[in-house]
This record gives sequence, C-alpha cells and structure tokens, in this order.
Amino acid sequence: MKTQYSLLAETLKEDALNLFEKAPIWAPFRKKGKILLSGSTELDVLVYPDLDVYFQKEDSKVDLPHLFAEGLALGAQLPDVISMRFEKELYKMRPHIPKGIYLQMKLKWNSRVWQIDIWHLENETELQNILKETEKLKAKIAENSQIRDLILEAKHAIKRKDGSTPSFASFYVYRAILDEGLRDLDAIKSYVLEH
Repeated sequence: MKTQYSLLAETLKEDALNLFEKAPIWAPFRKKGKILLSGSTELDVLVYPDLDVYFQKEDSKVDLPHLFAEGLALGAQLPDVISMRFEKELYKMRPHIPKGIYLQMKLKWNSRVWQIDIWHLENETELQNILKETEKLKAKIAENSQIRDLILEAKHAIKRKDGSTPSFASFYVYRAILDEGLRDLDAIKSYVLEH
C-alpha cells in the first residue's frame, strides 16, 4: 500500500512533467539546446513543487546571457509567473555550487506555485558528472520502494514551514540513507543537520 508521501510524490511528479512539457517558459531555451530534468523530479522523490533542470546548449556560439535575458523577459510577460531571480555569480556566495548561470522562476501551475530552477554550468564535465550521479541515485532509489518511502518520510520531516526542504538538504538525506545506511528517522535528521 502506498504511503501518503508516495501518493503526493506521484501527484507532484505528474504536475512537474506536465509543466516541463507544456509551460511556455521553456521556449527560448528549447530553441538553443536541451533542457535536462534533475533533482527530486528526476529521482521521483518530490515533496514540494520544485522543478530543477539543466540547460545544455547545442552550439558553442549560444549567447548565454542573452538567452537567459530572453527567459527573464518572457517570464515578465507571463501572467502566471509570480517572481524571478537571476544569478551569474551564485558560486561566489555558495562555494559548493559550480560556476554558471542560474534562473529561478516561481509560477502558478495546476493550483500550485512551482519553483523552477534553471541552471547552466560553465563546465560541461561538471554537468556530465552531475547527470551520472543523478542516474546512479535514481537507480538505487528505484530498486527498493522501502528506501524511496524512507527518503520521502525523511524529506517531509526536515521541511520548512513553507513546505520546502532547506537548500541542499535532500542531498544529505540521500547520502544518509543510501551511503551511510541510516534507517532511523531521528538519526537521518541529525545527519542532515550536521552537514
């Protein structure tokens, strides 16, 4: 029998894929390259309406600042976009983030406000490493529904008041459960807080 967290994750994933397929915000990016799903959507462990993607340019001549400016301009015109944030030097504030460009949009979609995080990494090798690591995590999570349920329960246990998980906390949940073998919810929460 599916847990309430598993049912919510399925609903959020369905909405995320619908948003990924149909929302007009992707238009400028799809003209110039690929948009690759990542994060909790790709891992199938969503607890909050948050869609992480990477933009991979098809041509080295793509003017990235201009392209992201197009994305901002489009977002400003769309009635369902509530807010936007653009960063070119986020890596300076958060050293664990690779160098690149970041665009966040919050928009209304299917009765929820979704946070969309669009990343472009300057170093293609770093992107490929992230994508490979995501595939490994996805395989580990998919092979055991009890592990997936524990991940969902742990992510719900560390949520903020707005329902989101703290920045990068999900990574430590995965590490605690998949790498460290923790199964006790309090131990997982302590591990996440320590890191």
